[in-house]
Amino acid sequence: MEPRRYRLKKPTLGVCSDGGKRWCVTVPRDEVIEIQRANISKHNATVEIKWGDRALTMFSEDVLERGIED
Repeated sequence: MEPRRYRLKKPTLGVCSDGGKRWCVTVPRDEVIEIQRANISKHNATVEIKWGDRALTMFSEDVLERGIED
């Protein structure tokens, strides 16, 4: 299954994890993110996304409200 791509209409926060440490990253407006699983919905609290070479976690609701499927 191919990843779904969303172009963000507004800057959106994501959480990056590395070695047990977590920090917030702002993904700018007009950037394209990829979601590996196809069943994103408001019922899923978070979703794993890929932005460039970074793996992040975002709230599903943020992606759906701030993104347009690309």
